[in-house]
Amino acid sequence: MSAVLKGNWNFPTTIWAGPGRIAELEAACKRAGISRPLIVTDQGLAASSMVRAAATALADAPVFGGVQGNPTAAHVEAGLAAYRAGRHDGVVALGGGRRAGLYYTPINYSLKAEESAHILKD
Repeated sequence: MSAVLKGNWNFPTTIWAGPGRIAELEAACKRAGISRPLIVTDQGLAASSMVRAAATALADAPVFGGVQGNPTAAHVEAGLAAYRAGRHDGVVALGGGRRAGLYYTPINYSLKAEESAHILKD
């Protein structure tokens, strides 16, 4: 028997993790008061079906895929520039640790590799 874990936790913002959570992104954003989300992920996941599904679930939300391993200040600045240019009011981060490492700075969110998402309100 294999167990499937699905849950929410807060640290420092709400993190939604587990299979099928992408279907809940719109409700999660509404709950957080986000109407213009920016999806943040890394270059490797930017074109993945998971990120495409998330963008579709959020009315074709734009994707910033400029996060790289061991993020630098330049990555933070590029993400913040995309956030400001799009007049976004929150971030949905898809992927693992580096997205969290980058966006626990000025904006934030983290997600686990298959279908997880972290929602951060501006």
